[in-house]
Amino acid sequence: MSRRRVKVVAGVLVFAGIVFAVFYESAPESIPLPNPNGYDDLVSAGRKLPAMPVTPTAFWDMSPEQLRPLVAQCEQAFTLARVGMERECRVPIEYNRDYQQKALLDTMAFKTLAQAMSAAGRLAELENRPEAAARLYMDMIKIGHCTTTGGMAINALSNGSNEEYGVGKLDSIRLKLDAQQCKQAARFLEEMEAKRETLEVFFQREKAWNRQVQSMNERFRQIWETQQSKRIVTRQINQRTLKARKLMLALAARAYELEHGRPPANASRLAPEYLQAVPKDPVTGQELTWP
Repeated sequence: MSRRRVKVVAGVLVFAGIVFAVFYESAPESIPLPNPNGYDDLVSAGRKLPAMPVTPTAFWDMSPEQLRPLVAQCEQAFTLARVGMERECRVPIEYNRDYQQKALLDTMAFKTLAQAMSAAGRLAELENRPEAAARLYMDMIKIGHCTTTGGMAINALSNGSNEEYGVGKLDSIRLKLDAQQCKQAARFLEEMEAKRETLEVFFQREKAWNRQVQSMNERFRQIWETQQSKRIVTRQINQRTLKARKLMLALAARAYELEHGRPPANASRLAPEYLQAVPKDPVTGQELTWP
């Protein structure tokens, strides 16, 4: 067979593989929604809140006197959100074209809830209550997990941004926490990681949705877009996961240093007393190193 013919055959096989992935790949097993569903509580909590500043950094220009009345308005919503986070949560996917708009409105509610918790965390920091601030930032991280479980790639990307926001805020106060608080936060992050769904499951659900909702022409157009968008989403979510795992390691190392009077010589010293296992890079699969 000539080289040119080989290239043509190879191209056809690649195209056929992409078509198969878009049209025929099996969907993950359907799991009934929990009843009650904590996801619904989180949506309700976000919609109970007053409007938040356009940019979260606006809180950092506010004094405690300005923040207190704002945070006081949020307490009822925070209570409802914590009820929801204690329940089983799954994204309620609807197989119709209206779902995307509904999911966007839900995302806005979650973003408002995370912003309100950020404001409360900032107030706790200004009042020298780092443990309270850490708890609020961990709640933000948990909201990110609770509102992506059972969802599609788009849910993981949009709703999961609250996790990244919370990770950044928790990292910013890491050195203000005592050993026990660092240890608890590290174990919390490890627990969240254990519950994290794989990227492939998110992508499979999205393909299942596309097959049921999109027209044949839309799905053919998607053939050319799928691989590129998948790479972008994979990169962003892996970066988010890596940040959370690096913080988990940093918190455990901080607890070790406070209790032993010196930093750990390497990451393996942290398991199993501070972590069940050393976290791994989501891309390489290799254990993260410390320092």
